[in-house]
Amino acid sequence: MDEIRIAALLAAYGQGMDLKDAALLRSLFAPRATFRFAGAPAFEADPADFIALSLHLLGPLRSLHQVSNPRIELDGATARGTFSVTAWHLDAGTRVEWILHGLYREAFALTPAGWRIVHHEVEELYDTGDRGVLRLGSADTRELFRRFRAPG
Repeated sequence: MDEIRIAALLAAYGQGMDLKDAALLRSLFAPRATFRFAGAPAFEADPADFIALSLHLLGPLRSLHQVSNPRIELDGATARGTFSVTAWHLDAGTRVEWILHGLYREAFALTPAGWRIVHHEVEELYDTGDRGVLRLGSADTRELFRRFRAPG
């Protein structure tokens, strides 16, 4: 049963990203968490800051995050999981798209409110299209990144 609840967290994460639903996304994380993207150093953040950055990068894009193939290992009140992800991003105006194919590597903790994400990691296996649709180089994106710090 715990495995089903944990897999449901990642399904909700994908849907929260697609709907740009900050409240749903916030409900999935512990009060503090670590995050890591595509080999970059991990950083610790208030999940609200991570969510603000993520939704900023999505901006007006349409997206579809499909999370599948859960592999979950339980260890009492903690768990780890690896999930396949295909994240499709489309600029509806220009029809430019970027598709990420990769893995989510997660850690979870059982809290009084249920299972919550304490580590979220995106490992890119390959991509297609133009990742420039995410606005990674903009000044406001750089400002959002300044909120994060290395864990420890």
